[in-house]
Amino acid sequence: MLRNNKTNTINHMIKVCLLLLCCLSFNAHVTAEDPEKNRWHEEMLIIPDTYDPLKKWPIINVVQEMIDDVQLKGTPYFAAYGTNPTVILAGANKFNFDPKRIYGTAFSRSGHGMLEDAWKYPHRYAAIAPVCNDLRVKTPRYSEAGQKNLYVRYLQQTPVHLIHGDRDSFVKTGKVLHNIMVKHNCPVEWSTFPGGHSPYGMYYRNMKPILNFFDKHPYKPWPKEVIHVVYKRDATRAFWVDSKMGSLKAFGNKNPFPSWKIKIKESNVIDVVQADETVKALVFHLNKNLIDMKKDVKVLFKEKTIYKGSALAVLEVKIHEGEAKTNKTPIPFSERLETFYKTPQESGSYDWIYLMMNTNFQDLRYDNTVPRRIFIDLGFREKGATKKELIDPTSKKFVAWDVMQEKSNLDLDTSSLKRKLSVKVNTFSKKFSLQGVLDTADASSALLAPSKAKSGEVILVKVRLKNNGKTDLDVSTKINRTVFRQYKQDVFPKSGDGKNFYYGIWEMSGTRQVRWQWLKHGNEAYQVFGYVMLNPGNLPEASRLDVSGGNWGVKFYGAKRDLILKAGESIEFPVLLISANAPDSKAKKPAYPDLGKIIDTLKPALMSAYKELGK
Repeated sequence: MLRNNKTNTINHMIKVCLLLLCCLSFNAHVTAEDPEKNRWHEEMLIIPDTYDPLKKWPIINVVQEMIDDVQLKGTPYFAAYGTNPTVILAGANKFNFDPKRIYGTAFSRSGHGMLEDAWKYPHRYAAIAPVCNDLRVKTPRYSEAGQKNLYVRYLQQTPVHLIHGDRDSFVKTGKVLHNIMVKHNCPVEWSTFPGGHSPYGMYYRNMKPILNFFDKHPYKPWPKEVIHVVYKRDATRAFWVDSKMGSLKAFGNKNPFPSWKIKIKESNVIDVVQADETVKALVFHLNKNLIDMKKDVKVLFKEKTIYKGSALAVLEVKIHEGEAKTNKTPIPFSERLETFYKTPQESGSYDWIYLMMNTNFQDLRYDNTVPRRIFIDLGFREKGATKKELIDPTSKKFVAWDVMQEKSNLDLDTSSLKRKLSVKVNTFSKKFSLQGVLDTADASSALLAPSKAKSGEVILVKVRLKNNGKTDLDVSTKINRTVFRQYKQDVFPKSGDGKNFYYGIWEMSGTRQVRWQWLKHGNEAYQVFGYVMLNPGNLPEASRLDVSGGNWGVKFYGAKRDLILKAGESIEFPVLLISANAPDSKAKKPAYPDLGKIIDTLKPALMSAYKELGK
């Protein structure tokens, strides 16, 4: 008996050891292939390698999880992490986005949110592809979500590709949604990929199913049949139809949300097939894509004529009696973007050279590098020229510049741009290490050093402009990051001697990287990064460039300095990129350094290095 127990114990120990070995082997296998090792992106905007401003380019809104730029290499797609329409409009100043090719993809709960957004605002995306969407049907925590599941049946104008890992725990609920949509003739597709509830199998290994789906579906802004459910007052519009609503208090999780259905028939007939009692009026935004605007139009409701007359561009028709409250309905984003391109902008009066400075700063926590992309925008126009013009793609030139490399200087000119101005642009850069104790109380030991970075890294840039023409030029100089970031930022200096020395932005990177978790979960910063317009003392004072409001209320800041470049003369100005690590970047709550104090301390060394740069 004792011998059997001993034998059983030995056998059990052998099995446990074998199991541990299997687990270790499995973990080693997973680690070797895990894209997490390579996903230390901090860039929120992926730009196609072949970007050409003369073409319009599709863009993918990626929510919650970033996608691997390798997966988009060679494709015509921009990808922007965590974007919103306001942010894309800000980016349209620089990039030529296609209003008819704006797509969305999101993972898990964000996939849930994207499905909801698509039926609330069906004109927002040309198509969407939620990955492992977590839209459960019957759980107490998601009771509201369970009710909203039913409303995916209204996704009849937005093509949807539902994608799940084949071992995802939400495959069954995903199938329920798919079946609801198929039953109601929604344009929906279904597919799976090898994996569980994770975005990596799709976003980091094989984006082709998503891209192939998007390729098939350009935006169609003028559907002849529109069906819509009104969830709240900023979601009363679908495509070319808006609705004026009465009280929505009667509607909620226990009651159906109000809805309506409109069809355009032959002979200029608009048929209101269905409209709930709380829909007090319908507003039709008509054009030649929908009806013959030269002929009278007739509107039917319950087979009765409720309007017959001129085909107005904006035609409002009363449906039910009662007072309607004011809506706050946003214009469909495709229309906003089209209008933006067709509206004179101050940026349209310049020829632009965009210097896209690519960097890789050290991440001491993970022995890795953190890419950051900073733009120096250089705009040129004749002094006294028109202040606003339409944005012209032939006035834009993009140059990628790896400022981390030695001998990476550039020689550029504006001769190929629209206005044929004769401006020569030379750029120079030099990389330093930042050393010293950089705690928040005292940065006096900060210094530049040529050795490997310990406390941070510094890149000093000199831009030289030479006007070879015969007329004076207005020059707009800006420094900013891509407008698709969302994390803690501020402008410095707010006061003090430094104001005449520099003007720029500092950013804080959280312990979970500069992703949405920093804002939502309060993780402390481990690194401070600044992009700064220095002033050697002979330039006009720089000003803050407030690009736009963005996600979660975070501002997108840059710095701007306006110059006059006289005929035959030259101007030089310095730019500083600086990354300062926390004294203990691996601490549970690392303190972030005071970047303003550090730059003030470095001022003499920076100006000395600037004088020597580019000689």
